[in-house]
Amino acid sequence: MTILGFFPTPVWVEQLPDDEAAEINRQAIDLIESFRGHLPGVGPEDPWQTPNDLQDRPELAPLMARARQTVSAALESATNFIQGLAR
Repeated sequence: MTILGFFPTPVWVEQLPDDEAAEINRQAIDLIESFRGHLPGVGPEDPWQTPNDLQDRPELAPLMARARQTVSAALESATNFIQGLAR
C-alpha cells in the first residue's frame, strides 16, 4: 500500500488487480442494472436511488471483503505511521 503526502493528511491508495476489478465491476453493474429494470420510464439522465443495503447484498460480497481488507491494512499502516512519529 502506498501513502501519498499530498496534504497534511496522508492518503492511502489501493489498486486492485485488473481481473479482480473487472469481476467486482461486472457484479456491481449487473446488480445496479437489475434495479433500473424495475423502474419503467427512468432514463439515464433521470434521478433515482439504489436501495440502502447494497453492502449486505451477496452480489457485492467480494467488494465488501476487499473494502474490509483495505481498511484494515490502512488502519495498521496509520498506526505504524503514528507510532513512528512518537519515537
